[in-house]
Amino acid sequence: MSNKQDWQLIAGYLNGRDRAFEDLLSKYKNMIYPFIMTRVRNTQVANDVFQESCFRLLRDAHGLKPSGSLKGWLFTTANNLSIDHLRKKKREGISASSTDDSPAYRAPESSMPDVRRYLICHGGQSP
Repeated sequence: MSNKQDWQLIAGYLNGRDRAFEDLLSKYKNMIYPFIMTRVRNTQVANDVFQESCFRLLRDAHGLKPSGSLKGWLFTTANNLSIDHLRKKKREGISASSTDDSPAYRAPESSMPDVRRYLICHGGQSP
């Protein structure tokens, strides 16, 4: 799927086609999740970071520029959220490696969040 197709899916989502967002997540979850896991090395944290990345895509979709790379935006967002988590853990005195709980970096099916329903139920606000 090309960058153009990604933006067509975003446009479809913005026009009310929920399946378009699901298709986009299906495309990227097995790239983004392992990327996050290599940074945070904790399944629960990786799920949280992945889900927050999805929330931010939903939240910011209307303002994204089609001239940019959606894949790049997703990786940058996931990386920044991972770094935020690691900084928070460092401030709390917990090393990232002490929370390592899984060598498997494939995104579990359960990590595919139903973010659209969450946002509807919570007034469009991410946690």
